[in-house]
Amino acid sequence: MKKLNRMAKNKIPENQFKFSFGDDFLKHHAGQIVTDQNYAIIELVANCWDAGSTDVKISWPETGGKLSISDNGIGMTKNELLYRWGKFNYNRIVEQGGKDAKFPKNVPHGNRKVFGRNGVGRHAMFCFNNEYELKTYKDGEFTHIRVVKSISGEKPYDVNLIESKPISKSEHGTEISTLIDSDEVTLIDTTKLIELIGSRFISDPQFNVYVNKHSVAMTDLSHLTEDFSIDFNGSKINIKRIFGEKGKNTKQNGIAWWYNRRLVGVPNWGTFDTQIIDGRHPIAKRLLYIANADIIDQRNLKKDWSGFYITDEVIKLQNAVYEFVRDDLRNLLYETRKERRLQVYESNRMQLASLPSEAKENIVNFLEEVQSKCPTIGVQELETTVEVLAKMEKSRSGYALLEKIASFHPDEIDSLNQILEEWTIDDAKKVLSELRWRLELVSKLEKLLEDPKADELHDLQPLFEHGLWIFGPEFESISFISNRSLATVIKNLLNDTALANERKRPDFVILSNSSIGVYSCESFNEKHEPNDFSKIIIVELKRVGIPIDTKQKDQALLYARELRKSKKVSLNTPIVAYVLGSEIEPDANETFTEGSVNIIPCRYNIILAKAHSRTFNLIKKIEEVKSITYTSEMDEVFGSNQGVLFDQA
Repeated sequence: MKKLNRMAKNKIPENQFKFSFGDDFLKHHAGQIVTDQNYAIIELVANCWDAGSTDVKISWPETGGKLSISDNGIGMTKNELLYRWGKFNYNRIVEQGGKDAKFPKNVPHGNRKVFGRNGVGRHAMFCFNNEYELKTYKDGEFTHIRVVKSISGEKPYDVNLIESKPISKSEHGTEISTLIDSDEVTLIDTTKLIELIGSRFISDPQFNVYVNKHSVAMTDLSHLTEDFSIDFNGSKINIKRIFGEKGKNTKQNGIAWWYNRRLVGVPNWGTFDTQIIDGRHPIAKRLLYIANADIIDQRNLKKDWSGFYITDEVIKLQNAVYEFVRDDLRNLLYETRKERRLQVYESNRMQLASLPSEAKENIVNFLEEVQSKCPTIGVQELETTVEVLAKMEKSRSGYALLEKIASFHPDEIDSLNQILEEWTIDDAKKVLSELRWRLELVSKLEKLLEDPKADELHDLQPLFEHGLWIFGPEFESISFISNRSLATVIKNLLNDTALANERKRPDFVILSNSSIGVYSCESFNEKHEPNDFSKIIIVELKRVGIPIDTKQKDQALLYARELRKSKKVSLNTPIVAYVLGSEIEPDANETFTEGSVNIIPCRYNIILAKAHSRTFNLIKKIEEVKSITYTSEMDEVFGSNQGVLFDQA
């Protein structure tokens, strides 16, 4: 109690603290009801339904003038009107005693469930103007108010009482109206308005709507429908299927969700990530499924009835209905799809005839799945699919292999059998793939090194990046990668002598007569985390015709020292610098060692000899046995015409 007294003493005076409302408060509070004419007018009609009216008259001035919606419902007394319009998040169900609509006295009626829950529908007229008037009649009272959007921010709107007077107790109903300035507001077409209202409410003989004295035909579900029900959490979901005229109204195709006899959102064929059928399919243009969602709690509906909130209950409901619709569409389309498949089988008769029954069944099942997922797929696409599948099935069932073996000489079959006894297919494939890559690399090196105009940057240096195994067996199981950071250290050392190369390969250093690549291999600590380099490789490629001398060996040593100075490489990390060229001066032929740094000069022809040796001279053997010249698929990447990196003197 003492704590409450202290809080009361610390209360901020009213003149120092005030609540206020932002300009867009109503937009956030009522959503599309105050921004979209389609939602606004439907909400106003729904209010008439909730008021227990049997006749609703709408005056819709397309060219400007008075827009009004009047009903013969129960109406409101002065106190009810001022109370409801002064309270936000008005709980209609609690305040008015339940979900059943109340009707005027002496008006015959059946049971009617209300749409409203929280009172946002009363703001709908703000979609058309910043002010509107409301007249209502109930229990011998007539009340007339004007509602105007407030510009002060102290409240969303002002309610001004224009008139309040006694009337005959037999009068009842409400009219809400505003003036439309055609220069500022363009109303939707009257015909479209009538269609819109008719599509949103199910036909009820006790509820009639008129637009400019034209009767609105509500959605009639009493005929031309087939009824289904599916199990859901121990209850039943009622679903209706309607076949309409093709292309008559695309807004009436798909799955329509109805709640309490009112449409939720617009019909569609699923969400953006769950498309049941392409809306362009002929049958999709004629079909409408109506799913009754009354089984779920009304709190799952958005305030403006534009859709459902994504809750577990809604997702389960949608999945159950989507599964039913998919199965129903599959049954409806079965005969059409089967005719297409038979046509495709006939077109591929020769390829399919030799397949075993199991393979044929696999193709049938696959095509059925494709047609189910892609209902619009055409015959031509299916024919191509079957052609590919037939080839795959042949290969998978061994027919292609059997045809090759049938053409073998008996000695070749014995050799193949011996290979398969000593090797698994996967092992043989891995070894042959690696060997093929190395042979291609060696062949490419050979061609480039014979060309004095070879572009070391674009051609040689990338090949060495994947061909360090040429230098020795210690590079076989170690993963070396091109290191841009270390290359930058050397580039900074060379300063102005390095050529611009940022857009091509920034991990290489380009000089006027050479190119430099730096490759590193990481070492790891006890926690298997990288903590240093286990080895650094520097590869400098000299232009063909430039001899390697002691000065250039010293330059390579300078690169290694600079890497140490940068502190990016520890003192104990081995650094090996290969200086490669077409010629070496006699006094520069020996390897130079300084601590853990080795400078190794080498001629290109020696490198090629090592490469051939390490691939067991297989290129020559292949050429001799097959009587062919070895060509590489790498030519597709590098091209047969080599560019020029160095300007010729």
